[in-house]
Amino acid sequence: MAGKSQSDAKDNFCGFFKESLSCLTDAFLHPVQISDNRYLLTYEPPADLLCDIGPRKLSISQLFTVCPDKVRGGYKVRTLQYDYSLNGPDENDVWIEIVSYHWHPDESDVREPHLHVACVPRIHFPTSRIAVERFIRMLIDYYGIQPILADSVWKAILEKNCTAFDKMASWK
Repeated sequence: MAGKSQSDAKDNFCGFFKESLSCLTDAFLHPVQISDNRYLLTYEPPADLLCDIGPRKLSISQLFTVCPDKVRGGYKVRTLQYDYSLNGPDENDVWIEIVSYHWHPDESDVREPHLHVACVPRIHFPTSRIAVERFIRMLIDYYGIQPILADSVWKAILEKNCTAFDKMASWK
């Protein structure tokens, strides 16, 4: 995911991210530059998902910057915060988070990565940092979300991209 230039690193990271999310949706995801070297990847509005048990939407938000890669040379992306959420309607048809992983170290009192589960409101369950590929796999395995790609395709994409992410992660 690293690149020879800042632009290459950003494009490589976004390419992996988009490819992983393409397992669930063909909604448009594009990085928006929000300051000199800060980018936001997000769906607006949240993406519709296929699910047997009812309507579901995917909210993804990843804030990142590009910095020199002191280990490998060139440049790499550094995640600043993320929010991965599966949303569904409650009994009043109000959309709520069913399950979500958050990490927003500069924007709240809860600075560690954490999990929210709708059935246990206001609890921040501590976690390690979570790759979007692991979140996608959880949605497929445990929340009835149906991939839009053939099993052999989406499984290969998630495995390849998760392996690449693990290789480049500097926060382990």
